[in-house]
Amino acid sequence: MNIRESYDSYRTRLLRDGESCEQRVHAHLDVIKQRSNLNAFLSVFEEESLRSAQSVDAKIKSGNARPLAGMIIAVKDVLCLKGKKTT
Repeated sequence: MNIRESYDSYRTRLLRDGESCEQRVHAHLDVIKQRSNLNAFLSVFEEESLRSAQSVDAKIKSGNARPLAGMIIAVKDVLCLKGKKTT
């Protein structure tokens, strides 16, 4: 599966199949917790992620979501984010 097929599949699940962004964020957070021994993340912004997911779900429901709304990403800790730890 290439990135376009992956994106299309994910968007279909969000827009047509009733899967919510909040559900997907919970699933990703669960995996991060289960694999915490890997130390893959310096910080995990669980509450912020869930609030953002709820906002995206509301936009999807109202038909005002932009094309990348709901796409879940991880930001490498070498990039500066206001008020967040970096390495």
